[in-house]
Amino acid sequence: MSESPKKLPVAILVAAGFIEEHLTDTQKTLLAAETACVVIAAEGGLVQGWHDNGWGHHFMAEETLSEVLSADFSALIIPGGERSIVTLARSPHASRVVKAFADAEKPIAAFGAAPRLLADAGVAAGRRVTAAAGEQEALEQAGAQWADESLVVDRLLVTANEQAATAPVLNAFLLAIENNPVDKAA
Repeated sequence: MSESPKKLPVAILVAAGFIEEHLTDTQKTLLAAETACVVIAAEGGLVQGWHDNGWGHHFMAEETLSEVLSADFSALIIPGGERSIVTLARSPHASRVVKAFADAEKPIAAFGAAPRLLADAGVAAGRRVTAAAGEQEALEQAGAQWADESLVVDRLLVTANEQAATAPVLNAFLLAIENNPVDKAA
């Protein structure tokens, strides 16, 4: 009997202005679950979070978005933050990465405005989602089924609006990872 392959880390995709709590809570939760994570930023290097009503701390990104392949990760988390999502939405690399995770049927969690990236990547159609209120029209136009709920789980896709508490989102995400233990890209 052969051993199972090493568990791949979870990718956390951010740009300046991401909701700091989403990143720090994700890192703590994944650490407690003995799951490695890698912060990926649009520009690489240091990336600044958003805390309450102003700029927060700087965090080190281990990878640059343009160099990332979904095959190197088990799942994807996209913290919310309007500024972050606007920057990521302008990047063809963000669309490529989100589409690759969805096509490989890997778990994805998207907070607040982040589900917009699903529409941009062309993978929202037929999916039940929620997001920040301002994203409803774009997601529906992309073929998604809008749910007026704080947290929605559609197979391996976990979406949350801006009122969702971080812990239930991360618990649903960890369950999605647990239910999808095999990296299909490997």
